Amino acid sequence: MLTRAVRFVVHNWPLKIAAIGLATLLYAGFVVSRDQLEVPGPIPIVPVGLSEDRTLLNELPTLTRIGYVAPSELGRLNASDFTATVDLSNVPVGREVSVPVSVTSSVGGVFVVDVQPRTVRVTLDQVINRPVQVRIETTPLPPGVQQGEMTVDPPVVDVRGASTVVQKVDVVTATISIEPSAIDIDRVVEPIAVDAQGQTVGGVELDPKSVHVELPLFTNLESRGLPVRVVITGSPGPGYRVAGIDPVPSIVSVQGDADDLVALQAVDTEPIRLSGETATVTTITRLSLPPNVTVPNVDTVSVTIRITSVISAASTSSSSMRPMMSSKNSG
Repeated sequence: MLTRAVRFVVHNWPLKIAAIGLATLLYAGFVVSRDQLEVPGPIPIVPVGLSEDRTLLNELPTLTRIGYVAPSELGRLNASDFTATVDLSNVPVGREVSVPVSVTSSVGGVFVVDVQPRTVRVTLDQVINRPVQVRIETTPLPPGVQQGEMTVDPPVVDVRGASTVVQKVDVVTATISIEPSAIDIDRVVEPIAVDAQGQTVGGVELDPKSVHVELPLFTNLESRGLPVRVVITGSPGPGYRVAGIDPVPSIVSVQGDADDLVALQAVDTEPIRLSGETATVTTITRLSLPPNVTVPNVDTVSVTIRITSVISAASTSSSSMRPMMSSKNSG
């Protein structure tokens, strides 16, 4: 086999060398017959091959020039006739590396012979999501205005971006203005990510991008302790009854303008519906508050509804009565 290969190479070697020389001359003539031109920069470089879980940390430079050859009849080309890319599909994460720049032309018959720079330095990072607390700041309160408990929905948002950047985020924040008119705040705001020093952290995305802020404002704020009144609809199963209702907490401190609290005797819950239950029920419900009234630090109420059999309740009552009657008769 080796002998055959050697014979193949050396067979008619003068003719083969002549063919190579002719090809070289033809190529040289091809290049010389074309105009050697260049397109000056800046020409953007586009990254390709990035997966969703990776991101480019540094900005790519621009090309300063593209050298090319083309038939003279094409005339001069411009930057829009070329596309410069760098393939990042095989670049490792967390390490700066050099990658070659690839340039192609959308015009047929054009050959790129030189680009500057030929390579660029890139650094990739892992993309992560991290939940971050939302903090809403307010401008100073006008004289005579007091604020109630603020609610932010959602209180936490997801911050997405390069891991080294996301880790810098301390909080997501926005500032709302409080007017002297003391009109309650009920608006949607778009917070921004900031670091521990309060500086904006760029290059991250928030999900969701906006939050809903509610802030009651008062001109004659008053607090009162009121009992929780559980509202029940429906009924237990046949032969059963509600023996008792135990809300936790059973008393809450409400806040509001004095005029709004004067007629308030209890704080109702949102309705709890019974649908034929035959055993004790424990559930979580929210408070149903009138306008301009808040309950600071209480979002939900735990309610236990004790359900017993009507027959067993009657038997227990009869049993407890018998000793008393016997005692009376013996007396």
